[in-house]
Amino acid sequence: CGDPVVARTTAAQLQVAAFCTGVEAFANDMGRLPSGSEQLNCLLTNSTGGTNWKGPYFLEIPPDPWQRRYFYRPLPTLGSNAFVIVSAGPDGRLGTADDIARTQVWHHGMSAKL
Repeated sequence: CGDPVVARTTAAQLQVAAFCTGVEAFANDMGRLPSGSEQLNCLLTNSTGGTNWKGPYFLEIPPDPWQRRYFYRPLPTLGSNAFVIVSAGPDGRLGTADDIARTQVWHHGMSAKL
């Protein structure tokens, strides 16, 4: 009925895209991207007490289809408003060819996928 790896990869791609939208909403409200230490938790709770926070942007951050966490990371080498969200993919190891990642640059109200 289909390749389960392809189905899981597609599900992870959709979740990563949704998380990118949540990060953009957070950034539009707060005027900044989440820090590396905040990870995606800032989409659930206003842990910093920011007055412009309008979340929760998600009710939960589920694990990826392989039951592992997603990773958020700012990418200052691409600019102060660049970030990536990653699933380690089927092999569970970050930095390998099967990672499912999306890199974006947020521009105060607009974003661009890289």
